[in-house]
Amino acid sequence: MVRRWFFALSALALIAVGLLSLWWPGAAWSLLFIGPLVLLGIRDSLQRTHTVLRNFPVIGHGRYFMEMVRPEIQQYFIESNIDAFPIEREMCSVVYRRIDELPGA
Repeated sequence: MVRRWFFALSALALIAVGLLSLWWPGAAWSLLFIGPLVLLGIRDSLQRTHTVLRNFPVIGHGRYFMEMVRPEIQQYFIESNIDAFPIEREMCSVVYRRIDELPGA
Protein backbone atom coordinates (compact mmCIF):
# COMPACT_ATOMS: atom_id res chain seq x y z
CA MET A 1 0.00 0.00 0.00
CA VAL A 2 2.68 2.50 1.00
CA ARG A 3 4.83 1.38 -1.93
CA ARG A 4 2.08 2.42 -4.33
CA TRP A 5 1.89 5.82 -2.65
CA PHE A 6 5.65 6.17 -2.94
CA PHE A 7 5.67 5.40 -6.66
CA ALA A 8 2.70 7.68 -7.32
CA LEU A 9 4.20 10.58 -5.36
CA SER A 10 7.60 10.05 -6.95
CA ALA A 11 6.14 10.13 -10.45
CA LEU A 12 4.05 13.17 -9.58
CA ALA A 13 7.08 15.00 -8.11
CA LEU A 14 9.25 14.23 -11.14
CA ILE A 15 6.53 15.34 -13.55
CA ALA A 16 5.92 18.52 -11.54
CA VAL A 17 9.63 19.38 -11.52
CA GLY A 18 9.86 18.64 -15.24
CA LEU A 19 6.92 20.90 -16.07
CA LEU A 20 8.01 23.62 -13.67
CA SER A 21 11.52 23.63 -15.10
CA LEU A 22 10.07 24.49 -18.53
CA TRP A 23 9.02 27.89 -17.17
CA TRP A 24 11.59 28.32 -14.42
CA PRO A 25 14.94 26.62 -15.12
CA GLY A 26 15.99 26.93 -11.47
CA ALA A 27 13.40 24.32 -10.51
CA ALA A 28 15.62 21.62 -12.00
CA TRP A 29 17.96 22.08 -9.02
CA SER A 30 15.32 20.43 -6.84
CA LEU A 31 16.23 17.17 -8.58
CA LEU A 32 19.40 17.17 -6.46
CA PHE A 33 17.11 16.47 -3.50
CA ILE A 34 14.25 14.55 -5.13
CA GLY A 35 16.36 12.35 -7.41
CA PRO A 36 18.37 10.56 -4.70
CA LEU A 37 15.21 10.02 -2.64
CA VAL A 38 13.46 8.42 -5.62
CA LEU A 39 16.48 6.22 -6.32
CA LEU A 40 16.68 5.22 -2.64
CA GLY A 41 12.99 4.35 -2.66
CA ILE A 42 13.34 2.23 -5.78
CA ARG A 43 16.29 0.40 -4.24
CA ASP A 44 14.31 -0.13 -1.03
CA SER A 45 11.34 -1.51 -2.95
CA LEU A 46 13.43 -3.98 -4.90
CA GLN A 47 15.59 -5.34 -2.08
CA ARG A 48 14.54 -8.53 -0.27
CA THR A 49 16.38 -8.44 3.08
CA HIS A 50 14.46 -5.80 5.08
CA THR A 51 10.69 -6.03 5.01
CA VAL A 52 10.28 -2.63 6.66
CA LEU A 53 12.23 -0.94 3.88
CA ARG A 54 10.41 -2.88 1.19
CA ASN A 55 6.99 -1.94 2.55
CA PHE A 56 7.87 1.62 3.59
CA PRO A 57 10.44 2.91 1.08
CA VAL A 58 12.53 5.87 2.27
CA ILE A 59 10.58 6.46 5.51
CA GLY A 60 11.54 3.00 6.74
CA HIS A 61 15.05 4.34 7.26
CA GLY A 62 13.61 6.44 10.08
CA ARG A 63 12.96 3.28 12.07
CA TYR A 64 16.54 2.13 11.74
CA PHE A 65 17.78 5.61 12.63
CA MET A 66 15.64 5.63 15.78
CA GLU A 67 17.01 2.20 16.73
CA MET A 68 20.51 3.61 16.35
CA VAL A 69 19.94 6.67 18.59
CA ARG A 70 17.71 4.87 21.12
CA PRO A 71 20.45 4.31 23.74
CA GLU A 72 21.34 8.01 23.78
CA ILE A 73 17.71 9.08 24.03
CA GLN A 74 17.15 6.58 26.82
CA GLN A 75 20.23 7.72 28.71
CA TYR A 76 19.80 11.48 28.42
CA PHE A 77 16.05 12.03 28.32
CA ILE A 78 14.26 9.11 29.96
CA GLU A 79 16.47 7.75 32.74
CA SER A 80 16.83 9.73 35.91
CA ASN A 81 20.21 10.29 37.51
CA ILE A 82 19.66 7.49 40.04
CA ASP A 83 18.12 4.79 37.82
CA ALA A 84 21.17 3.74 35.82
CA PHE A 85 22.64 0.27 35.80
CA PRO A 86 25.27 -0.80 36.92
CA ILE A 87 26.02 2.58 38.59
CA GLU A 88 23.97 5.74 38.58
CA ARG A 89 25.29 8.99 37.16
CA GLU A 90 25.35 10.79 40.50
CA MET A 91 27.63 8.17 42.03
CA CYS A 92 29.79 8.23 38.92
CA SER A 93 30.22 12.01 39.18
CA VAL A 94 31.18 11.66 42.88
CA VAL A 95 33.83 9.11 41.97
CA TYR A 96 35.20 11.36 39.20
CA ARG A 97 35.37 14.35 41.58
CA ARG A 98 37.22 12.30 44.18
CA ILE A 99 39.69 11.06 41.57
CA ASP A 100 40.41 14.66 40.59
CA GLU A 101 41.04 15.52 44.27
CA LEU A 102 43.68 12.79 44.71
CA PRO A 103 47.22 14.08 45.10
CA GLY A 104 49.18 13.68 41.88
CA ALA A 105 46.07 13.37 39.71
